[in-house]
Amino acid sequence: MRCFMLLFFLGGWISSVAQTPNLIYINDGNNDIYTVNPENCSKTLVGNTGTGSTTFLDIAIDPTTGIMYGISNGMGDLYTINTSNASANFIGTTGLENATSLTCDANGTLYAAIGATGITNDLYTINKATGSATSLGNLGAGIFSAGDLTFINGSLYLAGADSTLIQIDIDNPSNSEVIGLFENQVRMFGILTHNVNCAYEVYAFAGNDMYSLNQQNLISNELLCENLTNSSIFGAASISEDTPPCFDSLSLPNIFTPNNDNFNEVFRLQELTGIDEFELKIYNRWGKLIYETLDKNFQWSGVNQEDQQMQDGVFYWTASFSTLQGDQKSDKGTVTLIR
Repeated sequence: MRCFMLLFFLGGWISSVAQTPNLIYINDGNNDIYTVNPENCSKTLVGNTGTGSTTFLDIAIDPTTGIMYGISNGMGDLYTINTSNASANFIGTTGLENATSLTCDANGTLYAAIGATGITNDLYTINKATGSATSLGNLGAGIFSAGDLTFINGSLYLAGADSTLIQIDIDNPSNSEVIGLFENQVRMFGILTHNVNCAYEVYAFAGNDMYSLNQQNLISNELLCENLTNSSIFGAASISEDTPPCFDSLSLPNIFTPNNDNFNEVFRLQELTGIDEFELKIYNRWGKLIYETLDKNFQWSGVNQEDQQMQDGVFYWTASFSTLQGDQKSDKGTVTLIR
């Protein structure tokens, strides 16, 4: 029995390829989409959006789906952009004139802010299915977007007009405050956080140059890459912009009671944030596989694959998963079923 238990705990899994890799994407004034490697200042053309005079002022990636979104000049039309070939598909009009900033949080909420020539300087959420915009409140006097939003350590920041960096209070936007001026008063347009291997870097873009921002004050900057593109860089995005701290284990209960009292009825993940690819297997005390899933939103109610209720007892589970940073992880444990 010990040998068999060891074998199934060491069982592997078949991973699938994430829809969008954890790379840095930028868009320029020619509607070209690139990926950028800041270590050697190389870029790779993904493609052109093919939208002609409709120029994207910023891009963002939903980490829950891997879908890239772009917001255009004019009245802020919202598009999806294919991360394999840059082809764009119209979703709807936000009605936000000169919406220059776009980003997604870890839960997939899409935020937007308005440039200095816009009719308002509110913070908005955008419906990703229709493009409709909902105001969260005014950012305060004189706070306008220059070009981008990003999350840094869980807080939302805006590259503001007049070379300013602004920390946004999502719950009460009017409490947002200017952190300071970018060093040398560089007017940053694109700004993003990129998490790789449990570490993050903050990058910014001005003209067609790429900068690294000091993680302590976010104002000091170092020029990394010059003349990345032939046209000005308007926006930047990464699937890992709002990524939680790295973790090695899953948050799963060690007991559940499917007895129809509407309390603790199912065995499920208690925290989903930060998990990308996922596989779970559950075995009985004899090592027989009784349940498996690739869905991180699973809810096991104590039945086997033939939909038969299992008797009370201890069950063994193994899980393999990848984080949004691209790390491959595994975990295992036990859960007690009591009806």
